[in-house]
Amino acid sequence: MAERNAARSIPLKHGRADEWTAERIAKLSKLEIQQLRDNATRLGEPEVTALCTEALKPARLKAAAAAQK
Repeated sequence: MAERNAARSIPLKHGRADEWTAERIAKLSKLEIQQLRDNATRLGEPEVTALCTEALKPARLKAAAAAQK
């Protein structure tokens, strides 16, 4: 449940999509990336949605997990 609450705390303010980079997104957990993607989609930020979708691809998730160890 703590992961779910943490994911809700990721802010995505309209007009600040340029603050989200692939590197920044890669540091998030899978759940956080999914929540960010949902928020970006809802707020009409296709660039962030695309970055999140790319980060959620299986190869990317494995690489991010290995980098966090």
